[in-house]
Amino acid sequence: DSDATTNDAEAATPEETGVPIASSIVSVTTFDPDGNFAEFDELTGAVLDGDPGTRWRTECYSNQFMGGKPGVGLVVSFDGVVDGPVTVSVANGPYQLRFFTGAGDVPTSLSGWGEAFDRSFGADAATITVDPSTRNARHLLVYLEELGPNALCTDTNPFSAAISEIVLAG
Repeated sequence: DSDATTNDAEAATPEETGVPIASSIVSVTTFDPDGNFAEFDELTGAVLDGDPGTRWRTECYSNQFMGGKPGVGLVVSFDGVVDGPVTVSVANGPYQLRFFTGAGDVPTSLSGWGEAFDRSFGADAATITVDPSTRNARHLLVYLEELGPNALCTDTNPFSAAISEIVLAG
């Protein structure tokens, strides 16, 4: 009967096996384990508002490599396992990013994330697409390792990265 066939096909889906597919981003938090644990936390909502004119940004640093700090970033948490690409719009360059995934609790150190599954770098603002769907991921770490000049900063500390949007494209 057709219902049995439909049920058999659906039984193979993650929803039927108890692993929900992500349909939305539920939170974005800053990741700064080698600093003061704060990188404009109050601006994280700007990456989810659908307005490319609003941005989350890092603190201002004396050089593009954060004065020797390994990096900072954003942790994007989903309401289930990511089953498609994610786009990240970097609002200024140059930039260097690495992308990590996590399935359980959000790691508090970079080493807790394991190996990066993707990386991106460029001289100018760009929209980057990464696909964490093969990694059973519920969290995505967008980790910045190089920052560009930012007019919002001072001459003493002229470097800051800005991200305008993060979108689950699936």
